[in-house]
Parts: sequence; structure tokens; C-alpha cells
Amino acid sequence: MTDTQTVASMRPATTQDVADILMDAAHNRTPLVVRGNGTRAGLGNPVAATQVLELGGLDQIDFYDPDDLVIRAGVGVTLESVEQILAQKGQYLPFEPPRYAGLYGTDGARCTLGGAVSTALSGPRRILTGAVRDFVLGVEGVNGQGDVFKAGGRTMKNVTGYDISKLVTGANGTLAALTSVTIKVLPAPRAEVTLVLPAATLAEDVALFGQMRALPLGIGGLARRVNVAGACELLVRVEGTVPGVAGNQQVLAGLLAHVGYGGAGAGGKPCPVGRCAGAGMPEHPPGRAGLARKPARHHHACFCGAGA
Repeated sequence: MTDTQTVASMRPATTQDVADILMDAAHNRTPLVVRGNGTRAGLGNPVAATQVLELGGLDQIDFYDPDDLVIRAGVGVTLESVEQILAQKGQYLPFEPPRYAGLYGTDGARCTLGGAVSTALSGPRRILTGAVRDFVLGVEGVNGQGDVFKAGGRTMKNVTGYDISKLVTGANGTLAALTSVTIKVLPAPRAEVTLVLPAATLAEDVALFGQMRALPLGIGGLARRVNVAGACELLVRVEGTVPGVAGNQQVLAGLLAHVGYGGAGAGGKPCPVGRCAGAGMPEHPPGRAGLARKPARHHHACFCGAGA
């Protein structure tokens, strides 16, 4: 939520601190802005309040079970620290939470796990693995009267009646101030490649994306953008096992040749470094649960004709 006219901030370190603050605010009818580290303060409807409840101080990881693919952490834990911990076991946050630091002019390293859940913002990988709410197993929080509550648990099927965990996901702090979240994680892909293609018309590109998604190719990201040279291009990320990615890349090349994307067939060549390399989706280290981290097998290929 966007705050307006705020003059004071409170940064509690425990759930009970949050409960005391909210109980006092409810008693005095004092409006509060609820946020993590304020890295996306411009998101959502503005709130007229003179006090800010910053939850970035709730930055402890309660537990992490790599075998069960579950982590529970305070909402103030940064995404960067969570991803580093998961990467050591070859795992990752499957909903690929975006930072939008450039959009809001903030430090992406300060973006929090609670902020990702409260805003329900998912990255390009959503089309393959799912959205934020699909991986929220449980929450702890405080309601508007200062009452502490818990919902969900450590498994996907641990809810009867209303699924409060899903309800508060994406509520932007309007229903409760979350203090900790339990998240389902997944093994990271062993390999991934981002293809850079020349764009056609918008209608043709949308149709092409539809054809790609209709095939079981492990596509973990699709995007259409204007590059630094001013040309419109497509980004297609394929991920999975090393042989699986190689095979699916060949299938994609055949599809692109069939629909007439120039240079996308067998004659397509990777472009020079600096032209399209590094232009793809965010990278994640490969690996599986219980396996030691291995060097990333991530690379970019393009069929823009620059290497011809």
C-alpha cells in the first residue's frame, strides 16, 4: 500500500510486538500503513496514515526442511537470503518473485518474503510452476484487533473450511499483518536456456506463445519486449534436465521454422556476446533436493541472424 503523510514508523521484532501495536492502534482508532521494507511503497491504493508498521524486523528463519521442501520464515527475511539458503540445497522459490526495484527506484536486495506473499506478485515462471498462493502452506499474523492467529501448516492438505493462508495472500496487509509464512519450495531445474527471437506482429506473437505452451516443453518464461537497440524481440525460457532442455530446444526450433520465423530453423546461430547474451529471464542455480550444488548450465541462444 502507498502511504501518505506518514511521520513515524515502528519496527517490531516479535509477533507479540506487532500484536501490541495493532491492539493499541485499534483502541485509539489510529490508521497504520503496514509494509515490510518499503521497497514497493507505490503499489496499491494510498493510505492516509501518520504511522507506519514496518515488518522488516521480523527477519528470522524458523525452520528449513530440504527433504520435505518446506521453509518457514519471518516476513522480514529478504528474498535474497532465502534464495541463497535454498540454492545451497539445489532448491528455489518456484513462483520466482520479482523485485521491480528499477520501477520503484529501491534496493532489490531489501525485498522481503512477506512482501512477495502480501502482494502475490509472481515472476515469468508462473506459467510453468504456479503463482505465489499455490505455494503458501501456512501463515501467522495479527488481525486488526491485535489478536494473533495461525492458519495452514506444513503440508498442502492441511485446511478445513476457509483457507485463510490463501485469503491473506495478495491482500496487501489489509486483512492482517503477517508475521511469518510457510512456503513450499521445489528442486531447481538442472538446466535452462533462454531463446531470443525477432518479434512479428503482436497477434502473431501471441499465437506463437499459445502454440508453445500447448506443447510439453518445460517453458518457464515467455516475454515480448523492446531491446536496447529499439527492436521488438521475444524471450522464451526452457528449463528441465540437461538432455530434456536440449531436446525441447530442437522441438522449438522446428516449430519456429514451421511457422516461418526467419532464421529460427537449423540455420539459426547464436549471436555475438553483448548482443543477446544475458538478455533472458532471471537465473537460478540448478540442482535437486539432497544433491550438492553444481555449476549452472544456463545459457542464451538467439535466432536474430546477428551471427550469420
